[in-house]
Amino acid sequence: MLEQVGQCIEHIDWFVFPDDQPGDLGKRLEARGMPGGPGGNWLLADLTSLGAAPTVTDNFRIEQVHNDQMLSEWVYVSEAGFGSDLSIFYDAYKRHGYGLDTFSLHYIGYLNNMPVTAGTLLDAGGCATIYDISTPPAFRHRGFGGAITHALMQEIRNRGYADTWIWASNMGKSVYQKLGYIDVDFGLREHAWHRPSR
Repeated sequence: MLEQVGQCIEHIDWFVFPDDQPGDLGKRLEARGMPGGPGGNWLLADLTSLGAAPTVTDNFRIEQVHNDQMLSEWVYVSEAGFGSDLSIFYDAYKRHGYGLDTFSLHYIGYLNNMPVTAGTLLDAGGCATIYDISTPPAFRHRGFGGAITHALMQEIRNRGYADTWIWASNMGKSVYQKLGYIDVDFGLREHAWHRPSR
């Protein structure tokens, strides 16, 4: 299977959850040259004690993506923030649709009419989480990432969830901790595979 994947992409990250089968899947992946580890910073927030929203400028607003044009803006902001091509997300998320009952809801934070931050709420399988919070470098350290994260936390609470989790980069971890997230170990491990040089 890895040889087939390698015909299309150079690397993959394979997440192994505690209940995945077979029970020794992580060891099998490591035997295939895919070292494993915690895979970043996993954080959990108690939404029953959600604090006040971060203060940002009055001309900042957050809107849910509700059409293809806005999804293109979401991709644009995400690409600028992450510094990589994310066009594959457009194709996948467009198929999901834009209604409130979809399991992936996307949001954009605007400064006046300029998109300056973006994020996604995933609601499936009995849990909801925040994914892909991204702010382009020119707009960082102004509270936009924290504001959109807080808005998504509020939406998750409104959907009846008492807590939520997020994966954080080292750069974003402090933003989430200010919003009440704490470090947790869910037992999940990430295994990395890179296509051998040809």
